[in-house]
Amino acid sequence: YPLRRQRQMCIRDRFTGSITAVTLGLLIWTTIVLIPYIHVTIDIRTTDSTVNVSSCGYTSRINIDDITEITLMDSLPDDHFFRYNGGATDSYLVGKFKGNTYGKCSLYIFKDVSPVLMIKTADQTVFINSKKDGEIVNLYNAIKNN
Repeated sequence: YPLRRQRQMCIRDRFTGSITAVTLGLLIWTTIVLIPYIHVTIDIRTTDSTVNVSSCGYTSRINIDDITEITLMDSLPDDHFFRYNGGATDSYLVGKFKGNTYGKCSLYIFKDVSPVLMIKTADQTVFINSKKDGEIVNLYNAIKNN
């Protein structure tokens, strides 16, 4: 009887240890995933042939020669964008979204910041804005003049 009881305690201890390890692992993983969303920045880099936009682990690489439409807007269109992979709060929209009019697109948007630049290619639509004065207008002009 004592051997049976000892075996039951060993199984219970292993189960408890496994559950604790999984819970701790999930907590650490969740923290690592959410860290980029604490202080959101949008990084816009250009070369002679590309525009690279990144934020919170999401990246869009746009070949300037592939751009079919570029529009400078006062604000993000009211298209009821639905987030399916990314982050959306009262202050930003970052990641993969789907709109009623624009379909699947990538948003790198600080809410209540204008202007907003829409860049379309055959296979992607990207909306970008910036808190840095003049950065979006300068990007728009650089692409238009390219």
